[in-house]
Amino acid sequence: MKIKLDDLKFSNILLREVNRSDYVSFYRVGSNPNMCKYLNWGPFKNIGEALYTLDNFYLNRPDNYNLPVGYSIIIDNDFRGIIDYHTQVDNSISIGYFLEESYWHKGYMNKILRHVIEYAFNNLDIDKINIQTLAENERNINLIKNLSFKYEKEEMVEVDDNDYRLGYNYSLYKNEFGGIK
Repeated sequence: MKIKLDDLKFSNILLREVNRSDYVSFYRVGSNPNMCKYLNWGPFKNIGEALYTLDNFYLNRPDNYNLPVGYSIIIDNDFRGIIDYHTQVDNSISIGYFLEESYWHKGYMNKILRHVIEYAFNNLDIDKINIQTLAENERNINLIKNLSFKYEKEEMVEVDDNDYRLGYNYSLYKNEFGGIK
């Protein structure tokens, strides 16, 4: 059974379920090489790559994969990124995200992650949230630590075919989450 996400609205931000009609905006955001620097996809060379990625990474989860499709990040009434719950192991999930470059360094992702984490702990049957980031992504590491995630381990992460880089795994447990501040 697929889990349906509730919309989350706060200030000028709307988080709503990802849908196929986002593909043109997804292409616009995902064709920026700076934005894709720390992701395992992109930058998109054409709109077909964006549609393929949306269909195969976000919308078509395996039947036994009991997680929602994720949220489109809508800021000022326009698509600016995606945040999703992408892997589940027992009672833990992993979160992945990206945000359009023009919205970096403005506190948006901190605010968005707080809401998504709170929603997950209150509405999904999970006790732990994981975030993996590349070791070189210092801004993301600072964000994750600011949200009280704790370092767990490092491992080599495939970011492209046969291209591996060092990744760090961080976790936050439900009993350690203090809610949105």
